[in-house]
Amino acid sequence: MLRIYIKVIISLLFMTVSLSATADGPDYFSIRGVAYNDVLWMHPKPDYKSPRIQGIPPNASCVKNMGCYKRWCKVSYRGVIGWVNGKYLGEGGCAQSYKSTPKKQKSSYYNETIQQTMKLPQLTWGACMLICEDNKFCKKADYNSQTSMCTLSINTSHPNYQRIVQRCSHIPSSNWSASYQNDRWQIGCPN
Repeated sequence: MLRIYIKVIISLLFMTVSLSATADGPDYFSIRGVAYNDVLWMHPKPDYKSPRIQGIPPNASCVKNMGCYKRWCKVSYRGVIGWVNGKYLGEGGCAQSYKSTPKKQKSSYYNETIQQTMKLPQLTWGACMLICEDNKFCKKADYNSQTSMCTLSINTSHPNYQRIVQRCSHIPSSNWSASYQNDRWQIGCPN
């Protein structure tokens, strides 16, 4: 009888722990306190020694709260679920859900199929993803961790890209670079 009583108590304790991981809090988080050139790593369990699943950019929002346990929070970001250190999370919102394919725009500028790739060396994964998010003419970003090379698929007919082309016409686009200014990544040419 004592064994049954102990099993019931242990079961109730585990239920309490699992319930605390779905406790109150915001529906969505924003990332706070992560350096602009770094990422917040997601892990399969609430332990920094566990493998890294995916990085979340330092200015990300729309990070779905799936519950917290102690200082760790289980989150969903762009379809990937994992645990992150809660000290880097702040209350946030989510205006729209992430879609892996770009939205179709009404303007003819965005429907053009003219595309090329731009390679930017010596960047982190987080910086590569943010460059694409901050520059509307970028359709997709790929990152090679072995070479630290960021490859952007860009829409060359986008008006923002055309402005850079005019401003940097004296330098080949292979020599353009990315810099972090005014809280966003900008692509341009060295002066």
